[in-house]
Amino acid sequence: MLDEPVVSAWTSLRLECSRPVRSFYSWPGKRNYEGSWWSSTMCSHVGFESLLERDFLMLADYDRDVVGIASAVCGAMA
Repeated sequence: MLDEPVVSAWTSLRLECSRPVRSFYSWPGKRNYEGSWWSSTMCSHVGFESLLERDFLMLADYDRDVVGIASAVCGAMA
């Protein structure tokens, strides 16, 4: 079980409002698929680097308990 001060510190960070730490690049023949998902939770694009991440974003976006979504990447459309 986590300590209450740690949990309250995490909730004040608002990581979903932070800037992406890197960007990703596309080229012909690349094996994975990346892009940006328009999140109604965030009212902005959220970058993803695989279809699995995109599927998770879609599920998180429809979950009423999710209040923010953070991504470490910045997509071309973001």
